Amino acid sequence: MRSAALLIAALLLFSGALLVVLLSRGSSGGALGMEDVLSCKNGTLREKELCYDLFMERKIKLNSTRELMDELASVMESSDEMRIGCHEVAHSIGRVSMLETNRSLADVFSDCTQTCHSGCYHGAMQAFFLKETMPDAGVYQIRDEHVSLDDLRRVVNTTCGPMEGQGAKWFQCLHGMGHAIQFSLENNLTLALGVCDLLRSDFERNSCYGGAIMENLVSPERETRFIRRDSPQYPCSALDERYKQQCYMMQPSVMMEIFDYDEMKVVAACADAGNYTGTCYLGLG
Repeated sequence: MRSAALLIAALLLFSGALLVVLLSRGSSGGALGMEDVLSCKNGTLREKELCYDLFMERKIKLNSTRELMDELASVMESSDEMRIGCHEVAHSIGRVSMLETNRSLADVFSDCTQTCHSGCYHGAMQAFFLKETMPDAGVYQIRDEHVSLDDLRRVVNTTCGPMEGQGAKWFQCLHGMGHAIQFSLENNLTLALGVCDLLRSDFERNSCYGGAIMENLVSPERETRFIRRDSPQYPCSALDERYKQQCYMMQPSVMMEIFDYDEMKVVAACADAGNYTGTCYLGLG
């Protein structure tokens, strides 16, 4: 507990210093513009994400979740730097919307958009899980706490219930839940997919599988991902058959990373995917 408290104190010191700079030089005559969040880009992963969340905590007091997402989309049009880092920023908008507004998950989802690979939905789901086990959690704890495996198993079948049958919103909930499960289990893909297995229908399970597998690909915790640079078929080749369809749909992204975006090498690797060659090609687009 003491070490966790010290870590939080250190993060607050680092992020607080960044925010003093942001608040003192905010754009538009002192107002804090979305582009100012890019000043959080330095430091460790935890320092950056806590800085994002403290920044959004201030923004959410004056703007709705939808307004923040619209502002993010607008800044992306003129900023390559924002386009590259927008997924983490959108995660933060979703997280803070859940932690600081006392709204339901369904309400926050209504304001999230698919901008930046649906990061807002994923962040909201991450915060929802944390609130289920730590009702008083805020942005100061979000990066230092993880929901336990037992807690995830307990809530997995009730989390998206209020959105069941609501088309894209239901899918985003289930897919976002997969992302949040993978994150909460510190990128242990095998455990995450096992939690998704507890869902009742094929649609629910496959949507959750896709989220967990995608989180494994995009996680900023690069060193913990289930990816091997010497094996372009991994992790799909090591997973049970029921996960392979979702896995190979996204595996081209892994292959692109491995082969430094050489599309011809990726096409050749997809040709080695056996029964999932067509799925791999489809994922390549």
